[in-house]
Amino acid sequence: MDSTDRSAATTDLQLGEAVWIARDRSGMTQAKLASRLHVSRSQVANIEGGRFAPSIQTLEEIARALNVTFSTDGWTWRVGDA
Repeated sequence: MDSTDRSAATTDLQLGEAVWIARDRSGMTQAKLASRLHVSRSQVANIEGGRFAPSIQTLEEIARALNVTFSTDGWTWRVGDA
């Protein structure tokens, strides 16, 4: 893995952690979020674990479902008080 791959993996993990934090703060289960997004629970788990990088459209859907906003500036989520 070159430095570009490591950087992308770190970014995905930070994004996944942000999704997990927002979901946890909302009190929503992975299964409930998956249902709202029309994806499998394992896909939500893969996003949270940094193993899958969702599209911008999916990120927007996640943000709406969790009542948060996010910025693509460095893939840092701005988790608001829900």
